[in-house]
Amino acid sequence: MQSHDNTRGQNLPEITYLPVPAPKALPQPPRLTPLRAWRNTAWEEDGVLHGMWEDILSIPEDGFRHMAPRLRTVVAVAGLSFIVLLAQAASDVLLQALHQLLTAAPKVQIGVDTSHDVFAVIDQPVRTYIAQHATGLLVQSSTVYTLWLLTGIVGLALGFLSRNNGVRAL
Repeated sequence: MQSHDNTRGQNLPEITYLPVPAPKALPQPPRLTPLRAWRNTAWEEDGVLHGMWEDILSIPEDGFRHMAPRLRTVVAVAGLSFIVLLAQAASDVLLQALHQLLTAAPKVQIGVDTSHDVFAVIDQPVRTYIAQHATGLLVQSSTVYTLWLLTGIVGLALGFLSRNNGVRAL
């Protein structure tokens, strides 16, 4: 009878003991299992997330005054942030327009008679003062003169629109 082993005449020791593999550790539950369990309980009928969702869905019926305080706070903060962003953009545009307006004014020169009659009594000393004292400033004297004129006009208009009778007498 023929032998089916491939040793072909070699003397090999007989293996009497085979190592038994160590048992595998039990599989750990996934890390997100507690989070999923909380989510499932939070979305149940009396859960936290379900209550918040119901608050959001009830906004059209409740209105701003009766909505949940946390939602009112979120809406107010978002609206305030939007207003701040709009004010910043508008201030940049207004400051640029004001700069163009103020730099377009004519230069103030000392001793030049550009005003006549009663207006010259107030205008000429102011022009002369501004021309003499604006030499060290970063802005031109024409800008200072234009600001002086604008301040006077705005003050007169606001005084006229106010309820103060003493200012209206001007």
